[in-house]
Amino acid sequence: MSEVVLSVEKLMMHFGGIKALNDVSLQVKRNSIFALIGPNGAGKTTVFNCLTGFYKASGGKIELNVRGERTNVIQLLGESFKPTDFVSPKNFITRLRYKMFGGTHLVNRAGLARTFQNIRLFKEMSVLENLLVAQHMWVNRSMLAGILNTKGYRKAESDALDHAFYWLEVVDLV
Repeated sequence: MSEVVLSVEKLMMHFGGIKALNDVSLQVKRNSIFALIGPNGAGKTTVFNCLTGFYKASGGKIELNVRGERTNVIQLLGESFKPTDFVSPKNFITRLRYKMFGGTHLVNRAGLARTFQNIRLFKEMSVLENLLVAQHMWVNRSMLAGILNTKGYRKAESDALDHAFYWLEVVDLV
């Protein structure tokens, strides 16, 4: 069963008289790999900026399915509160978070994140060390566990190294 976690319908983004996006539609299914490719100036970054709330789209629909809750990102970013929003505390809290934090909390929980194109590596570190740093969000390590060199810490370090070497092998094959 492949459930749609991100649905975009007729997305539009206008900057004054310039139509950067016009009727862009796409669907991303759970556990899939999805790519948006095209030449410079095609609107790829603009799509991601709209999806993550960095830009407020001019029109269309962006729907996230986070833990069974469908959320229209454009509507939440663009509309003021209505009396019916206060009937459901869950809906009110969701809308309030979007107003306060730009919607990124649900977008990130859905597994969609915005990074910038200017990716910097640590030039004084090896490729392997840079790949270990890239895993900082996934590796469960605490300072105390590192000082005590616990079994869990050693396992996390070993797993991170295995992932880094796997990535190096995959890149080498391409």
